[in-house]
Amino acid sequence: MIKQGTNMNMKTTLFSLFTVGLVVAGNVNAATTSGYFMGASVGANLSGGVEGQGYTADLESTKIMGINGGLILENVHRITLAYQHQDLKFKDFDEKTGLSTVKAKYDYMFSLANNLSWTVGGQLGNEMYDEKLNQELNGMIYGAQTGLDYRLGNWSAGAEVEYVLHNAEGLGQTIANQANFMTNVAYHF
Repeated sequence: MIKQGTNMNMKTTLFSLFTVGLVVAGNVNAATTSGYFMGASVGANLSGGVEGQGYTADLESTKIMGINGGLILENVHRITLAYQHQDLKFKDFDEKTGLSTVKAKYDYMFSLANNLSWTVGGQLGNEMYDEKLNQELNGMIYGAQTGLDYRLGNWSAGAEVEYVLHNAEGLGQTIANQANFMTNVAYHF
């Protein structure tokens, strides 16, 4: 059963993402749009674990897959809306649980060379566990990321490291210190 607080966290996060979308959409005409993009990402978690109730359990490295889309403004501001899914598996436990995340990301793109950019930014989103048992951990996430992005014609490829903080705490537990390595490819319109 989903608790009322979890429902409120999800509504607050979705409202925040909607508000960010409206602000961005309203400002697109004011800024020079460099273009829209759609893409996919694949990666793995590098670290993280569950803390609480007097114990800790480390995460095993598992695959993360996702799709994303967004826009680039003035060739330096990248705004992305992304969906990611991963199976969380903890060391010393046989069970695993699915985790889906919807998030908005902002990156500032520093030009290093003609087609190469260093990206630095932040993210805000909502995570939802597949298992009913873990729904107390559904909630807001936020974090930071940095990486490299290479553009070749209408295509780009990149890699980034992201650090994700989890706001939800259920049954006296929380996911802590999660770092992910992600690669991505995108088509620019």
